[in-house]
Amino acid sequence: MLMELTTVFAPQNRRLIKFTSPIASQQELLLERFSGSEGLSTLFSFELSLISQDARLELKSLIGQPASLDIELASGESRYIHGFISRFSLQKSDGGLACYSATLSPWLWMLSRRFDSRIFQDQTIEDILRTVFAHYG
Repeated sequence: MLMELTTVFAPQNRRLIKFTSPIASQQELLLERFSGSEGLSTLFSFELSLISQDARLELKSLIGQPASLDIELASGESRYIHGFISRFSLQKSDGGLACYSATLSPWLWMLSRRFDSRIFQDQTIEDILRTVFAHYG
């Protein structure tokens, strides 16, 4: 292996970019690298490469779960990117480390997975939004 496990799995509080998810508290799942895009009037999407010492994570249990990136800026402040895991897969495992890939998407992305449609007549925009989002909390 290229890196020693003790170096790779150093505590998250020493890392400039931290990944947190529901599983991170149970099993160590660390961010190796990420790339993404965000812009005005578009949904962000971040592709994450994650590593773990456990190659038997239940992949389906992470899909739809909240996760976040905490990026420490040069000024000492943090930038947070919070979203939901929309894709999670095992890429490879060498017996010592398992490499996973995931996609971090905003909550609003989940609405794009629906296939039904409705017509709203004689309602204000506020009423329509209240009706559409009521089901999602």
